[in-house]
Amino acid sequence: MKYSEYKYKFKVEENFSIELPYKIPDFEHQYASSKDSILEIKKGYAWDGASGPIINTQDTLVASLVHDVLYQAMRLNLIKSNNENKKIADKIFFEILKMHGVNSIRRKVWYLAVRLFGKKSTKSLQNNDKIKETD
Repeated sequence: MKYSEYKYKFKVEENFSIELPYKIPDFEHQYASSKDSILEIKKGYAWDGASGPIINTQDTLVASLVHDVLYQAMRLNLIKSNNENKKIADKIFFEILKMHGVNSIRRKVWYLAVRLFGKKSTKSLQNNDKIKETD
């Protein structure tokens, strides 16, 4: 995955796709799409990395990217914003952290944080939901 530091923090520099470890509803949007648990994220998508007092590292970027896309899809009503879909997005985050070698304590703390504090980020459209295109 290519990315660059950007106004948010990071920007996808080439189209990126990943097979998700759990099924999510299919959706289509200008910045991302999901079909049969394959998530495709378009070049130019910007995200802020992990939230909170967290240090973003190479092993956490893919998980934060996918998690941000899924939460944003819920805010945009591309995926129904409900407890079930939020839990699936959070479990996907946890599994991607695991796949990228994040130690068990760190990923468990992050998972607990998104389970406890992430709900507000799935509910309403936020000002930063505009997609930035690369030049």
